[in-house]
Amino acid sequence: MLTIPGRPEAHSAGHFGGARSGRSNVQRRQESTRRRAHPTPGGTAGAVTFVQKVAEPFGFLRIFINRFACRVQKRGSASFSHDRTRKTRRGCPSPYAEHHQPTTTEAMTVTHLTRAMTPWKPVTRLAVLLMALIVCTAATAFGQDDQEYKRVYNAAIEAAKAKNYTEAYRLYTQAATLAEQAGDQDVVTSSNRVLAQLEFALSQRSLKQENYEQALKQAEQGIARNPEYAGNYYSKGLALKNLDRIDEAMDALAKAIEVAEASSDRRIASLAENAIREQFTFLASSALTRNGENIRRSDAEEALAHLAKLEQYNIEPDADVYYYMAEAYAALGNYEQAVAMADQALEIHRGSRTDKAKIYLIKGEALMNQGDATSARAALENALFGQYRQRAQYLLDELGS
Repeated sequence: MLTIPGRPEAHSAGHFGGARSGRSNVQRRQESTRRRAHPTPGGTAGAVTFVQKVAEPFGFLRIFINRFACRVQKRGSASFSHDRTRKTRRGCPSPYAEHHQPTTTEAMTVTHLTRAMTPWKPVTRLAVLLMALIVCTAATAFGQDDQEYKRVYNAAIEAAKAKNYTEAYRLYTQAATLAEQAGDQDVVTSSNRVLAQLEFALSQRSLKQENYEQALKQAEQGIARNPEYAGNYYSKGLALKNLDRIDEAMDALAKAIEVAEASSDRRIASLAENAIREQFTFLASSALTRNGENIRRSDAEEALAHLAKLEQYNIEPDADVYYYMAEAYAALGNYEQAVAMADQALEIHRGSRTDKAKIYLIKGEALMNQGDATSARAALENALFGQYRQRAQYLLDELGS
């Protein structure tokens, strides 16, 4: 009989002096064969199998665990040289042989290995359990990392609903970073879209506070987050305009119109169009009023040049644009064109009665200079309102005399 060091043979109940149990040799051989064919998952082999199963979802860990198990098993196989029937050596299985079924010889080897490693059980079990702890910790860490960005993203949504925009901005930024690391591009894109809208709101607040440098920085950050959101191009244009970087401002506002039309954002498109129109209208008005009521020819030409740039940006003229064109043409002595521009202004005017009186006044003066007294009188009578009443009445008196 082969005696395994450190593991005494089992004794039957009531016999403690080393006597054999009352079973027959046939029964003992049958039981031994059954144990070899169906080894229990206990002992070191069972612990190794447990660790291998835990490492299964993680390919690189699975390979490492199999190699570790191979070394443990080789160490145990050194404690015996042969069994009663044949010599068996335990080879290292390929880490990719995932569906290998153990043969009877391999099962017998595992059984002997479990017995042979009894003197080293405390050490090997500790090592295997430590390895199991490492695998489980890694699996938990991966799971936590995978779920953390979702938790942060949901917290950002709740902060935005509560109108806590400062906290929402922080959480969306964190969610975008974590989702990028986790490879979830949907959450990255969604977070950046919200962040772009938050940057727009912040830039608009900075504009109201006349902090134009900060507004420009926030708008550019929003564009970097989501280039398809038109609002930040609009904020950028306003910031540049107030920083007297007019050409850059007009380009940014034109880009806002382009992006807004592509995304069917009519509100931003309209705001950007108005901003461009107001800029060139302001420049034309400044040129026409530079020398008071005595408009020079050069000033009138400058005004018309500014207003002509609206066509370059595909901006439709409004009533104010047509009014200043009428005033410039009248100063140049082109009264027919002045009347035509005044009629265009009156056709689309939707403002106050005072503004309408201003248009009738410039039309009446142009008609007087054309020699059409009847039409001039009708226009001037409509100009008798507000601050333009005195000038209109004076011209009416001129017609009557």
